[in-house]
Amino acid sequence: MKYLITGALWALLFCAGAMADLKPDVMDCNPKKAARNAAMDATVGVSGKCDSGKAAKNEKEYAVDDVKVSVDLDLDQKNNHLGGDKDHQRL
Repeated sequence: MKYLITGALWALLFCAGAMADLKPDVMDCNPKKAARNAAMDATVGVSGKCDSGKAAKNEKEYAVDDVKVSVDLDLDQKNNHLGGDKDHQRL
């Protein structure tokens, strides 16, 4: 019986890791999860690891990444248009 419980605990441990690999947004902390955890803490007294500070930090990182991507796209479009202007002059 002791081996069965130990094996089940190990299986649960590996399943949680596999679930995080297959669907990484399970582990993400966003404002929706932070609000749900705050409500659970207020009513039940138990909350998860996601709080408003962690959610704000994640959203800030996402915003910085989005700005970097949009700047890169704008620079790429600008460089493409520099070569495309010669074609318009020929027409």
